Amino acid sequence: MSLVFHVFIRLALFSASIAMFVPCVAANVPVLESCPQYQHPANPADIIGMVRDVESDELLYCEYHVFGKSDDTEQANKKTNVEYRAFDQTLIATKLVDYSQGLLRPNVVQNDLRHNELRSSLDSSLNSEIIATAYEKKSAINVSYRKPNSDEIASITIELEEMLVIDAGFDEAVKEYWYTLTRSEKLIINFLSPLHLRIIKLTVKQSNTNDCYKEVYDRETQACFLIRPANMVLNLFVKPLSLTYDLASRRLLRFKGDVNITDAQGNIQNAIIKYYYAS
Repeated sequence: MSLVFHVFIRLALFSASIAMFVPCVAANVPVLESCPQYQHPANPADIIGMVRDVESDELLYCEYHVFGKSDDTEQANKKTNVEYRAFDQTLIATKLVDYSQGLLRPNVVQNDLRHNELRSSLDSSLNSEIIATAYEKKSAINVSYRKPNSDEIASITIELEEMLVIDAGFDEAVKEYWYTLTRSEKLIINFLSPLHLRIIKLTVKQSNTNDCYKEVYDRETQACFLIRPANMVLNLFVKPLSLTYDLASRRLLRFKGDVNITDAQGNIQNAIIKYYYAS
């Protein structure tokens, strides 16, 4: 797969509370056997992602998404901590997603504990304020990337632009433009890639068949969206990513494509992630 699609960092998400329509952690014994819910005895994961290799079906790692808790309803769920654990439950990576600056463009810091890889995107106003006019604050995004097994950090500042989406903000964009997408209209998103220190233009469109990126899904209860490069030439060489959602709750059920956690050597992994919800 082209380097362009190594940009995708899967989606940590805020969820609706219609548990009957989606897989539930508490009721799914095989999931708990593979990805046990014991890392946070006082604060269990709100979402568990079970990640398997596309070809071999081997369990690669487990994701544990823990929503921030607060008595302040304005601040509740503004932050998500994600732990990535290997099949033996060794902690291999962490990620903090902070939506305080906006749902489409959260602040994100991801660290791989095995080979020191860093992916970071932070609103520049956290460090300084750039005033465009007396009435408007103009922000930019500070993006950083450190390659596996390296000590050098490459950084760039990217100005905000229309439909700029970062990391888990992709899920928020799908929900914000849900009616557009479910009418089979195409959505164009500018996706920020810390891996490449630049913005990549992507198209999102609902699949019009029962087979979404070589995976059958139930069109009566689910919606599957295909994500491709907007560049027509790149589109010829790159397989699409697929996101399968539950129609009733609009929760993400499955992701298929290159994932943001590399293997122990720092190589990209192609996987299917199935998401399970605590409630």
